[in-house]
Amino acid sequence: MRGEFSTVTLNSKHEAINERENDFFVAPSLSATYKIAENQDLSLALSRRIGRPTYPQLIPYMSMVDATTYEQGNMHLDSEKATKMDLSYSLHSEVINLFVNGYLNYTTDYISQVTKMNGERLITTYANADKDLKTGVDLSLKVTPAKWFNFSVGANTYYVTTDGVFEGAHIDNRGWTNNSNLLLDFAPWKGGDIQVQYFVTTPQYYPQLTTSLTHQMNIGFKQRLLKGAMTVSVLLTDVFNTAKWEVWSHNNLFDLKNNSKNKSRMLWLGVSYNFNSFKQRGGQKSENDRSLIRLGM
Repeated sequence: MRGEFSTVTLNSKHEAINERENDFFVAPSLSATYKIAENQDLSLALSRRIGRPTYPQLIPYMSMVDATTYEQGNMHLDSEKATKMDLSYSLHSEVINLFVNGYLNYTTDYISQVTKMNGERLITTYANADKDLKTGVDLSLKVTPAKWFNFSVGANTYYVTTDGVFEGAHIDNRGWTNNSNLLLDFAPWKGGDIQVQYFVTTPQYYPQLTTSLTHQMNIGFKQRLLKGAMTVSVLLTDVFNTAKWEVWSHNNLFDLKNNSKNKSRMLWLGVSYNFNSFKQRGGQKSENDRSLIRLGM
């Protein structure tokens, strides 16, 4: 059980604002594990968390992106509160490693990036949607049929629905999404490693926005030399030049469509040499930044 008390103060002489808001949040958590067999586990986890708005999301003043596009924060944002449940199954053996996780995440006052029109200006800002529900299954599978070859499959399939209204505009969306990747790992000779990885993301559904399907393939090669002291690496990303970012919005205020290539195809060459080796003692554990807000998925 964790309790958090926070105070938010808004003070602006220019806007004649002097407000203070206190909030106390209780975050219980519960987890249990049942060992089905020597190499199989079943676990259940329940948790609550709070996501507070970040400083840039609260700044009420506009900043220009271009001649017609502006960004603006919302100083009246509330913290989002989420309840999550996970039911997981894991299997570990010399050949197969499998992890399956079914989850449900329900968030109230979901902080969403939204757009609105002000004359001919398009303004991007932030608002609290009423609720956001995300439920799905996360799968991770690694199979090692031989010493020189293994493959891994990762897939996250979920349904998301968001409901809310901001200044007369609906900030809701819903649909099924799948993020998958396949990794083939070959070690055809001593010290050599060849990896082929393919990513596929089906349309994703954000409040007000929907993205199109995208996919790409990366190929990497690594060779260790001089008894492992030297490593030569080659990586080619987006082999077929298919990666893109395409998003559109159709609502009761405006229609918007945006296309971007995101990152260009890249060829990366690297050579590293270890003159000496050492083992680091101890180490520090980094805490997750609980103030970080993950927009969208």
